[in-house]
Parts: sequence; C-alpha cells; structure tokens
Amino acid sequence: MSEPVETVKVVKFLRLTFKTNDGDRTTSIQIPYPRADLTKEIIEAAMDTIINTNVFYFMKTASRLIGKDSAEIIERTVLTTDFDISA
Repeated sequence: MSEPVETVKVVKFLRLTFKTNDGDRTTSIQIPYPRADLTKEIIEAAMDTIINTNVFYFMKTASRLIGKDSAEIIERTVLTTDFDISA
C-alpha cells in the first residue's frame, strides 16, 4: 500500500454580497479565480449590472437583488490528502 499524497493549493474567489427585497436579508455569489487587476470601480459596475438586469430570481422566497452590500476577495489554503485505495 502506498503512502497518502498531500497537495497544497491556494484558492481565491470573489464574493459579491447583495441586499434583497426580502427584508434585511442578503445573498452572495462566489466567483472562483477572480482577475488580479480588479478595482472597486470594476466590481461596483459588475454588481450594478447584475442588479439592473435581474438575472437572478429566487423562487423559494420570491425575492430579487435590490442593492450592493459588500464585495471581498477570499483566499484559502487547501490541503488535500489523496489515499490510493485502488487494488
């Protein structure tokens, strides 16, 4: 039996959080591997486009996006252990 193989990778994603018309609730969209040259202006313009085009509708709560709440780039280090269990 071979030893487990561990790999480490860094994963980045852009989390856009929007206000909804469902009271004080918010909802988020996570986009993996965002461009390195993103600016506040680019992110705000993208969020405005998402809000203004009504591309997301949440059937369960009958809510839609009505405003920007926050945006952040998240970076996580992921350690994966691969166990070779093939016979």
